[in-house]
Order: sequence, then structure tokens, then C-alpha cells
Amino acid sequence: MREAWPDLWFDSPEVRAARRLAQKQRDCEELWAWVFLRRFSIYISLGLARLRGLTPNHVTLAAVSLAAGTALWIASPASPSFVAQAALYNLIYLLDCIDGELARLTGRSSRSGLWLDNLLWMLLLTLPLAVGVRLLHQVQGTWVNVAFVVLILNALFSIWLTAGAHLALGVDVSHLSVPVRKRNPALDVSILCLGSEQGMFLGLPIVEALFGKWGPQAVLVWYAWHMAAAGAKNVWRARAILGSSGRQGAAAPDERGIPLC
Repeated sequence: MREAWPDLWFDSPEVRAARRLAQKQRDCEELWAWVFLRRFSIYISLGLARLRGLTPNHVTLAAVSLAAGTALWIASPASPSFVAQAALYNLIYLLDCIDGELARLTGRSSRSGLWLDNLLWMLLLTLPLAVGVRLLHQVQGTWVNVAFVVLILNALFSIWLTAGAHLALGVDVSHLSVPVRKRNPALDVSILCLGSEQGMFLGLPIVEALFGKWGPQAVLVWYAWHMAAAGAKNVWRARAILGSSGRQGAAAPDERGIPLC
């Protein structure tokens, strides 16, 4: 029988109860968060919940600051290595998991928390754009300017279709594609590696190392593929938003406005 919540073999009864209170069930969770991040995030959240004066907004503000700084660093001439980029992306994603868990564990909710969480989503979506800016700096050709404009438009479209639509229209489609995942291991790996921002960041250092002197060209191909996949997801999300107009969402929001499915 499939487990309903992420778990680890050494979880105590207290931790299992906290998972049921603070984490999403299997069919409602993003793949990478389910496979890896949520397994450990609950332990950090439980520790932070014991700190007096610490609120979920403090965690979100830390993630927002780290995301903004990381985007600027990646796009700069002193861009970090792909390994560092993957580590920073996952740290920000982990903090995004923790702030919601902390809100549910402590029963703290606020309108400002919802806005901060959506701001964090927006900044997370700029990180792939920052990678593209840095990669385009390393190549020549008249098509570079066109590619740069396409990247910006795709990033803005992604932001509108997630955080923007959530705030302006009250429509959230981020969870709608999740139930198609975690059905088949091969499909899971394919979606994670070839169709997600997490897979893009995790794959960048691997592709660079595997292809040796052709590493820069292989990295560009890997990045271009994921931007095409992101564009396809944007079209699908736009259709979902149009189909959701005038209807109630299927998922009830948690304290920070994120559907628990």
C-alpha cells in the first residue's frame, strides 16, 4: 500500500502526526518535494516551531532575500558553478516547504504571509531566467537578442500564470498536474529530469561533466529543452485558468493560501 505522506523509517509518532498536520498527501505534492525535500523538512520545521518569536514570515523573508541574491549572482559575470546553483535552488525550495509547514504547525496565518509566499514563487521563477542570461553571455550570434527576449517573456508568463493568477484572480493551477505523477517510476524520473525546473538545475552540473569539452554546448541544449518544456506547461496552465474561470477551485487553501488538495 502506498504511503499517504512522505516518511522516513526512523520517524517517531510525534513526527508522523506532524507530517499529517503540516504536509501534503502524496497525490497533491510536487514530485521533487515528495521524493526528497519533505522527508527532512519536517524535522527542521518542528525545531523552528519551538523557537519563540520566530514566525513563518521570517522564514519566507529569508527565502525571498536568498532567492533575489541568488538570481543576481547567477546572472552576474561572477556566476557560481552549476553545483552551487543547484544547491542554492534547493535550499530556497526547502525554505519554501518549511514556511508552510511552520504556519500549519503553529496555527499562524496572515495576509502578508500569502503575499510573501507568492513573491517567493515569482523569484523562484526568475532563477531559470538568470541561468539563461548567464549562458547567453557566453555565446555569439544575432539570435542571442531574440532568445533573450523569449526568455524574459516566458518568465513573465510563468509568473502571471502562477503567483499573478493566484493573487489577481483567486485561481491556483499549480496543483492540477500533480496527480499524474508518482504513478510509474520511469515516468516519475522522466518528468523530474526532463520537465521540471528542479530537474534542470540538478542536471546542469551532470551534463557539463559528462560531455567534457562539449559541455558548454550540451548545457545550452539541456537548458533550451527545459525552457521549451516550461513554455508548453505555460500553455497548459493558461488553458486550465481559462477553464477555471467562474468555478470554485477543487482544493481548499491552507493558512498561507496554498491548496492542500
